[in-house]
Amino acid sequence: MSGQQPARRWQGPLPLARRIRDDQEALQRAREIAAILAPGAAQRDQERRYPEAELEAFSASGLWAISVPQAYGGAGVSYKTVARVFTLLAAADPSVAQLAQGHTSVLAIVARVGTQEQKHDVLGRALAGYRLGTAGAEPGAVGQAMQTRISTVDGQAQISGQKFFSTGALLSHWVAVYALDEQDRLTVCLVDRQAPGLLIEDDWHSFGQRTTASGTLTLDQVPLEPRYIIPAWRAYADGPQNAVTHITHAAIDCGILQAAIDDSLACLRERYGTDLATVDGHILQTLGGLQIGLHGAQELLDRAGDLLDSAIFSGDPARHRAAEIAVYEAKVQCAETALRACSVLFELVGARATFSQRNLDRHWRNARTHTVHDPVYLRQRDIGRYWLGEAPLGQEQEE
Repeated sequence: MSGQQPARRWQGPLPLARRIRDDQEALQRAREIAAILAPGAAQRDQERRYPEAELEAFSASGLWAISVPQAYGGAGVSYKTVARVFTLLAAADPSVAQLAQGHTSVLAIVARVGTQEQKHDVLGRALAGYRLGTAGAEPGAVGQAMQTRISTVDGQAQISGQKFFSTGALLSHWVAVYALDEQDRLTVCLVDRQAPGLLIEDDWHSFGQRTTASGTLTLDQVPLEPRYIIPAWRAYADGPQNAVTHITHAAIDCGILQAAIDDSLACLRERYGTDLATVDGHILQTLGGLQIGLHGAQELLDRAGDLLDSAIFSGDPARHRAAEIAVYEAKVQCAETALRACSVLFELVGARATFSQRNLDRHWRNARTHTVHDPVYLRQRDIGRYWLGEAPLGQEQEE
């Protein structure tokens, strides 16, 4: 399929997705969708087969809109709950969880800095079941200025450029494209998936996160409506948008960690049964350490969610920064423990862990692929800078 667009997947209005009312219902729906995703996840990974039917069930569940504020018809769940939902979904299939990650981040930008017209339109579409693919990364060198641009020709705004990958775009209804406006400010442009001049190639061939429905996205003078140009720069300049984006990434890593530990335990129980006296002491010690790491990751995620929930509409830059650092701390813990658990799994289980029909290597491949999008050493530097040079919330710096 490389170089070709897939068949049109959506031709008209969607049936209304379920309306989730509160945090408790969001978690229940997440458990139900996870039960649908998990059984076929290993096979979908092996075959690089997109989760089309599973994705429709996911959309219909209402989970794609759980962060829509109550004022616009959504449940407005806490970010603590958002993180727990993404952890549950990623434990079942982290590729599917990643499909919704960028979508959720864009909705937060709209909710924070969009006009009333933009909020009612975009958030309303999300509540109806519309899915946003997202496209930010570009094929140029790291540090190079974004080349995807908005321009105005004869009074008509348009967008041109190319994106290295576009998570979820092959199965989306709209694509949220990050671009620079004519004043070099970061924007998010919402483009109809079927718009003339937009091409998505099915050429994502990473060894992990293989079914994220991503590919190279090219835009050639695609017309834009003003109501679908969102000033993302405002969200990043005046609010904890980095924290909003990264907490779901951290939760995906936590879900991969949970899945790796669950599969390790299942294989060991299969091997040893109830005769724990024969289990090697090193195995027991390693399992204990991994569980401690998992529980630490979960607690840090909850803490980050609590701080983000209290800070997001506070207007206090210090609280925004404290929430951002808390999210980064959770992200580092989730990522590093996931990578360790996904590798140690093979030492714990032994040769049977390498059997292709088990496909246990997908956990490491998924963790390794997902965590390199934003290397944890960068976040560790941010954390170190904060604790060395910035006062924690409510405390004074000491000489």
